[in-house]
Formats: sequence, structure tokens, C-alpha cells
Amino acid sequence: MEGFEHYEYTVDENFDQFEFESDGPKGKIQKIVKLRYVTRNMYLISFGDLDPITRRLNDKAISNNSDTAKVVFTLAKIILDFTELFPEARLFFTGSTKSRTRLYQMMINKYRDMIQTIFTIDAYYNGEEETFILGRNYNSFVVSRKKMNYYFNFDK
Repeated sequence: MEGFEHYEYTVDENFDQFEFESDGPKGKIQKIVKLRYVTRNMYLISFGDLDPITRRLNDKAISNNSDTAKVVFTLAKIILDFTELFPEARLFFTGSTKSRTRLYQMMINKYRDMIQTIFTIDAYYNGEEETFILGRNYNSFVVSRKKMNYYFNFDK
């Protein structure tokens, strides 16, 4: 993701848990992203602060570390890297609160043209999955990598 500052992350051996550190005015805050296989290539993305004592994900924590864009771009980088290894994966996510879901929607709206060069963006509206429509308020989102058709001319 050239041009978009993101944090470096580590990943576990199962490639389903990612960790990185937010760094801002409130210091260093451990973040965690978990991907859980649900069914038929669908994965649920969970994201939040990593509790230092329990090592559990806290998706209700409010960090306010003045690095929202960098954190969201790190999530995007994780999604990009995961789907590069697992191109059939469909990744489902929603915010743990209405305001976080709204933040995800605003970021999708802002970068939609760029996102759609690589991903198909679907969303849930009134309980039904549909292709993402600009200006409609959604409850959750699903991204999947577009199938790329490469043509190689071996005659040259």
C-alpha cells in the first residue's frame, strides 16, 4: 500500500492473528486483529486493543491515540496481505459500535475507487447482502479479492 502510512505487524503461524502497536500521544497501545473462519470461505474480522494482562481482544476500548487513519490503513494492509495468500476468502466486518461502523463506511466511501480496483465491496442493508452503494448506511461489510485474469503473450 504505497503512499498510505501503516504500522508493521506480526502474524501468528496460522495466519489468523495479527498484532501491531499504535504509537501516539497516549503512548504505545497493542492492537490485535483476528480472522475466524466461519463458512464457505467467509472469515469474520475482529479488531481491538490487546489487553496486556488477559491477552484478549477488547473491541470496545477507546484509544484516541491520534492515529486513526494509520490504524485503518494497517487493517487494510492486513486484509490485502491475507487475501493475497487466500484469494478466495470473503472477509466480513462491522464496527463494535455504530460510530465505528460509520468510521469504516466513511473510509470505504473515501477510498472506494481505489479499493474497487482490487476488491469487490458488498454490504448488508436490512439484513440482505448487496453490492456497496455510495450514500447508503450499512450495518456490516464484506470484501473479497476480484478475480484477476492475466493474459500472457508468449509469442513475443
